[in-house]
Amino acid sequence: MTAADYSAVFAIWLLGVISPGPDAMLVTRQVMRGGRARGIEAALGIATGVGVWVVVASIAGAALTEGSGRFVAALELAGGAYLVWLGVGSMRAPGGGPSPVRPEADEAEAAAVRRGPSSSFLVGLITNLLNPKALLFFGAIFTAIVPAAATTADRVVIGVVFVISEAAWFCSVAVFVGRATSGAGAQHWRRRIDLASGTLFLVLGTVAVTRGLQGLG
Repeated sequence: MTAADYSAVFAIWLLGVISPGPDAMLVTRQVMRGGRARGIEAALGIATGVGVWVVVASIAGAALTEGSGRFVAALELAGGAYLVWLGVGSMRAPGGGPSPVRPEADEAEAAAVRRGPSSSFLVGLITNLLNPKALLFFGAIFTAIVPAAATTADRVVIGVVFVISEAAWFCSVAVFVGRATSGAGAQHWRRRIDLASGTLFLVLGTVAVTRGLQGLG
């Protein structure tokens, strides 16, 4: 691959990373529900999911979206159902609860992340793997923008950059949200984000479930 090929791939990828979607809302929700460390754990789970997608797309290529309609439909159905479940959970969440971790608790936050994968990591991983947006990107766009002549080394470089940039972006989101919503107004922000994320998850989940059922029908 040439430098121009790499530039095109990474530019399209970065635009996809920073565009709003379930992953960004999930990280925000995790920060509001358990502090910045939870958001970082979710971000690392999401980045791990990207690594899985890169491997699958490199092996399966366009088969993710072509010639395997029932598989795609089943994945959309599962992903949609999971998003609906997250949405219902967000809508039903009480307005109270723990506030995000305060700045003076940074050391405790870091220790929490070092302890290893938590439920936030797993939620981030599952959300990314079942995200219809990820299926679209890696099943169609990825195979279109990565040249067929790309070597294994090229794909490794692309995968590493994808994972690192994904982790960096969503960890930054977690840090920003944690700082922006700390203090006395945290509870108010938490309820608003629960409602916003719940609405987004329900809408995206319903669309994915509908498409999945149509594909299986």
